[in-house]
Amino acid sequence: MIVLIILSSTLFLSFIHQYDNKYQNVQAPVKNGVLLSEQLKLENNDLYTLVDNWLFYPHIYRNASTNQKVAGMYTYLGQYPDFSMREDGQSPYGISSYQLHIPATKTGQTFSIYFPEIDIASEIWLDDKLIASNGNVASEPVEAHIQNTVITFSTEQSHTLYVIAANDTHYYSGMYYPCVLSTPQGIQNLIIKKTIFYGFMVFSSLSIALYSLNLWIRNRRDTVSRCFAVATLAFSVFASRELLRMFGISHVTMFYAVMDAAYFLMMYKILEINTLLSSLPNINLIKKGMRLFSICMCILPFANLILLGKSADALAIYGWIVDGYKYLSVLYILYSALYGSRYRRMELWLLGANTFYIFGILYTLISANLFEPLCFGWPNDYFSFSIVLSLAALMIQRSEQMAKENELLTIHLQETVEQRTEQLNTLLSERKAMLAEFAHDLKAPLSSMQSFIELIRMQDTLIDDEVDEYLKILERKGVELQDRMRILQKFSSMDNGSQDKHILNLTTFLKQFYDFNKADCDAAGIYFLCILTKELCPVYADEKQLTRSLENLLYNALSFTPMDGTITLSLTVENSKAHIIVEDTGCGIALQQQEQIFHKGVSLRDESTERGLGLYITKSIIAEHNGTIWVESDGVHGSAFHILLPLARKEPYQL
Repeated sequence: MIVLIILSSTLFLSFIHQYDNKYQNVQAPVKNGVLLSEQLKLENNDLYTLVDNWLFYPHIYRNASTNQKVAGMYTYLGQYPDFSMREDGQSPYGISSYQLHIPATKTGQTFSIYFPEIDIASEIWLDDKLIASNGNVASEPVEAHIQNTVITFSTEQSHTLYVIAANDTHYYSGMYYPCVLSTPQGIQNLIIKKTIFYGFMVFSSLSIALYSLNLWIRNRRDTVSRCFAVATLAFSVFASRELLRMFGISHVTMFYAVMDAAYFLMMYKILEINTLLSSLPNINLIKKGMRLFSICMCILPFANLILLGKSADALAIYGWIVDGYKYLSVLYILYSALYGSRYRRMELWLLGANTFYIFGILYTLISANLFEPLCFGWPNDYFSFSIVLSLAALMIQRSEQMAKENELLTIHLQETVEQRTEQLNTLLSERKAMLAEFAHDLKAPLSSMQSFIELIRMQDTLIDDEVDEYLKILERKGVELQDRMRILQKFSSMDNGSQDKHILNLTTFLKQFYDFNKADCDAAGIYFLCILTKELCPVYADEKQLTRSLENLLYNALSFTPMDGTITLSLTVENSKAHIIVEDTGCGIALQQQEQIFHKGVSLRDESTERGLGLYITKSIIAEHNGTIWVESDGVHGSAFHILLPLARKEPYQL
C-alpha cells in the first residue's frame, strides 16, 4: 500500500511538474528585460510564463515618470521571497519595482497578462499610465490589498511595463509568483480552470465535513468523526484562499493568519485522529507534548501579527518554527503508527492518509521554489485533498462497521427482549394461578368459619358478653377476608391471555352502554346524557374489559353526584385518536388527589370495600389498550375523566 501510494504520487508529481508548472511550461522569451514579442505563438491561446530576466530595482519606486539613474538587476520571479534578497542586514520590507519592455509586433496582437497576488500592495503601469492598482504603495503604513489582476493591451506599439510592490507587514514581498501571458481568451480559460479546480476542492470538502458532523451528532462519543469534520472544514477554509484572491482582500495580514491557522488546525486534527486510532495512553508525554505544540501552532499566526513589520528576525523565526512543526508532525505520525501496530493492524485508509501526509510534507519542504501551478493546484493542495478523501473513506468504513454492529446488537436485543418477555409472562401466569388457587383454598375454611358462627347464633347458645364480643370480631374479620378474596379473584381474572380484542365501533358500543345503564341513573335521580360523534370510530379493544372500565367511571360518578345532577358521556375524534369523556356535576376532586386516585389502594369514599381498586383497574385496562386516562377537576364543580384510545389500523397490532 505504501509503495503503491509513493509510486503513484511520484508519477503524478512528475506529470504536474512537467505540464502544470510555471517554471517548466513554455516560458516567454525575455532577454535583458526585453520580451521578444515576435517569437510568441498565440494562435491556439497558448500560455507563456513570464519568469526570467525581469529588471529589478530593490527598495526603489520606479516608473516612466521617475528620472532616477539607478542600475537595476536581473532576476527571475520567485528567486527572492522578500526584499532582503537573503542578504544580512537588508530589510525584508519596503518598496521595489519590476520592469519589462514589450516591443511592438508586426501583426499588432492583443496580449493579456495574468498577475497572481502581489503582496501586499501594488501598482501596474503601462508606459506612463496607471492601469491597475491594489492598495496604496505610498501610504505609511502601506494600505494593503491583494487581488489577482489581468491587464490587456495591444502590441501595435511598444510598451514598457512597470510593476511596483510594497510590503511592511508580511513574509512575502513583491512579485513572488510568476505571471502568465496569453491572449484574452487564453487567460480567461486559465482563470476558469483554476476557479473550477479550487471550487470543487472547497465545496466537496464542505460536503464531507457536514457528513462527518452528522456522524458525530448521531454518536457524540465518536471523537474521530469530530476531529475529521474539523480537519476537513479547516482544509476547505485553507483551499478557499485562491478563490478569495480573485475577489480581492483588504485585511491581508489577518487573511494570511487565518489561512495559516486553518492549515495548522488541519494538521493538528490529522495528528489527533492518529492518536485516537493508535490508542496512545493519556499519560504519554509525547502525545501531550505534540498536542500542546499543535495548539500553540494554531494560535501562533495570530500572535505573529504583532511582530510582523516590527522585527525582520520574526520572519525567519516564524519560518523555522513552521518547518520544525512539519518535521515533528511527520515523526509523530510514524511514532503513533508504530505504537498502534503493536496492538492491532492499522486501518488501510488511515495508512494511505498517513503516507500522503508524510510524502506531501517532505515534498513541500524539499521542492521550495521549484514548482508553481499554472492552471490548477499546489502539491500541498493535492496531498491535503488526498488525505481528506482517504480519511473520508475511513469514516465511511467505520460507519458501515458501526451499522453492522448496531444491527447485530438490535437482533440480539430483540431476542433478549422476547426471551425476557416470555419469562415474565410465564411468571405472571404462575403468579395469577397461585393467587387463584390461594383464594379458592381460603374460601372453604372461611365459609366453614362463617357457618359455625351462624350456627352458634341460631342455637341460642348461652354465651357471655365477652364471648359475644369475640364472635363479632370474628364476623368482621371474616367479612374483611371475603373482601380480600374478591380482590384476589379480580386480579387473577385480569389476564391478557384471556382478552378478546377485535375491531370495535366505539360509537355503537358507547350507545349500547348508554342504553344499558340509563335506567340505573334514572333510579338514582341523576340525568344521564350521551353526546357521540357521527364519525366512524373503530378501535382495537376487548369489549368486556372496556365495559368494565367505563362502569367503574360511571358508578364512581353516581356515588359522588347528588340527585338532579348530570352525568355526560361524550365521544369525539382528535388526531387519529378516540376521545371519551365521562363528566359529572358532583363534588369534584382536589388537585392534590388527582394524581393519586389511579394508584392502588387510594379511595375517596369514607368506607371502601375494595380498598380503592376501581380506578387502578380502569387505568390498567386503558393502558393495555395503548391508551391514556386522566382527570380534570377544580375540586368543587364536578370532575371529567378523559380517555384517549388509538383508532384501529387496517391490521390491528398489540404491544
